[in-house]
Amino acid sequence: MGDARAVKNKILNHFRYIRKVDINRQKRTEKSTELEFRKRSNMRSYSKLIASLLICIGGGWLSGLATNAGLNTWYPHLIKATLTPPSIAFPIVWTILYFLMGLSLYLIWSRPFTKKTPALFFFFLQLFFNFIWSFIFFYCENPGLALIDLTFLWFSIVWTMVLFFRLEKSAGYLLVPYLAWVSFAFYLNYFIWMNN
Repeated sequence: MGDARAVKNKILNHFRYIRKVDINRQKRTEKSTELEFRKRSNMRSYSKLIASLLICIGGGWLSGLATNAGLNTWYPHLIKATLTPPSIAFPIVWTILYFLMGLSLYLIWSRPFTKKTPALFFFFLQLFFNFIWSFIFFYCENPGLALIDLTFLWFSIVWTMVLFFRLEKSAGYLLVPYLAWVSFAFYLNYFIWMNN
């Protein structure tokens, strides 16, 4: 009777040991799977960050090519507002603004929000109006049409900010300097349109 009980306890202890080993192995597997998922998720996140910055900064650089067309020939001869910054300030400011816009885009694009499609749509719509302004103003030398474009740009930035604030407040705040600069650009563009 005693031997049967000892054998039974030995078998039960053996099964408990095997179960414990299986549980530990399962925990290690789950942990390594979670680490792999995080690594893949981080890689996707970095890819979205780089893509967001390239979309904004690269697009701004491309639209800047249109700026060169009229910048040296037409623009210097215009009557400009007294608050017009020196020409060197524009590429510096726009690079900073495009960087902030890229970060803002990344914050919305990389998160698993369910209602981010309208926010992304308006972000890309304002980006379109932003990029074509240089073409209209400098390449086509048309400050009036550029002013209309700036109006659409301004309202689409505001609506983008409203949508971004609803999803991620910091993404909306990153667009505040951009809206301020576009408001200032509206004044400069309006002055040129009225006085030339």
